[in-house]
Amino acid sequence: MAAGRKQAMLVALLLVAAASGAAGLCGIDMQAAVAACQSYCNKGSTEAAPSQDCCDQVRSARWRCLCSLRGNLPSYIDGDRVMQIPSKCKFDNAPTSC
Repeated sequence: MAAGRKQAMLVALLLVAAASGAAGLCGIDMQAAVAACQSYCNKGSTEAAPSQDCCDQVRSARWRCLCSLRGNLPSYIDGDRVMQIPSKCKFDNAPTSC
């Protein structure tokens, strides 16, 4: 798996955890992160980039913690769009692997 895909999967893990009701996990407010990022990540979204709020919500994540939450994405989430979040937000602290 390419490094970019691995980085983005971490954000996907955030969305999975939030969708399962986890809040205040891995250094971020999961519910707030999903609320901020979901419109960009929904299947069929035409947004060119995640909102600044989305980037702000996931920037402080403890990435190693998110890696421990592996699971499947909800069916309404477009995994390709999730995988774009780290690069679209220009994160400099995103890990290169889980």
